[in-house]
Amino acid sequence: MDEKMVSCRKKMKNTLEQPGQIRCDGVIIAGTTEGRQIMDALNRQGYALAATVATDLGAQVLEGVYGREHTQIFVERRDEEGFERLFETLAPAFVVDASHPFAAVVTETVRRACLKKKIPYVRFARPEGRMETEIRPDQGRTEFVSAGENNDAELIYARDAKEAADILKKLPGNILFTTGANTASVYVSALKDFNERAYIRVLDTKASVEACRAAGIKDSHIFPQNPPFSVEDNLALIRKYHIRVLVTKDSGRTGGVPQKLESIKRAGILGVVLSRPAENPKTSVSSIDALTEWLSGIKMEKRPDRF
Repeated sequence: MDEKMVSCRKKMKNTLEQPGQIRCDGVIIAGTTEGRQIMDALNRQGYALAATVATDLGAQVLEGVYGREHTQIFVERRDEEGFERLFETLAPAFVVDASHPFAAVVTETVRRACLKKKIPYVRFARPEGRMETEIRPDQGRTEFVSAGENNDAELIYARDAKEAADILKKLPGNILFTTGANTASVYVSALKDFNERAYIRVLDTKASVEACRAAGIKDSHIFPQNPPFSVEDNLALIRKYHIRVLVTKDSGRTGGVPQKLESIKRAGILGVVLSRPAENPKTSVSSIDALTEWLSGIKMEKRPDRF
């Protein structure tokens, strides 16, 4: 760690011991590719930033980004009170929520904390990429046809994990979950034969693996791996474990959805897709240009002690 970063962290540590001091222009709720893009763009525009992530893996996503050495990264899972304390300490002029599109609880928690502290809040919504993936919000059975191809891959849509579990109970064959560890217990509870015919690919972190074990999943049915995953990576698992159903979230291009859908099509299997929670268009943007325009309306105080 260079001297500049050490100095930055020492200054931020002192700030945390003195709540209410103005130390940054804005806070980014990061841990995603979008959080990285935002931090890069706003650092280049001269904003003094802080970012908060839930895990060390989320912090790793920010490594190498422009201005990283000047940006303090807080690694901690926070409830509403925790976000309020952080915002009280840093007194940001704005908060950009770039958390995962399926992290609805985080989004609502941050939004409420900003409301209480009277901090301008905007949600950075991940572009859905439906033109590329043909995922549509309608529920029930439909078909996916990739551009220039005639082969169809059948998809079933679900509103949430519970609805997906109800659908999966009626489907035969082995299942591959690529929906993360947070909802593992929902599927294990619904599928009494989970450890006979279901497998789950999760982030290669202790927390993810422990969450799967706590849900009752055997180690031999847990695949701790980190993205990105190619079509070939997906097909290798599908073929090795004789998968007949692949479960995914509609998390867009960043979430590897095009590769998963192409894998489903090539393997000739069924896909179950969890529809993305709706975003509020009044409090969200989906591009750096739109975010920059939103920020142009935020009143910035002079901050001579920028870190």
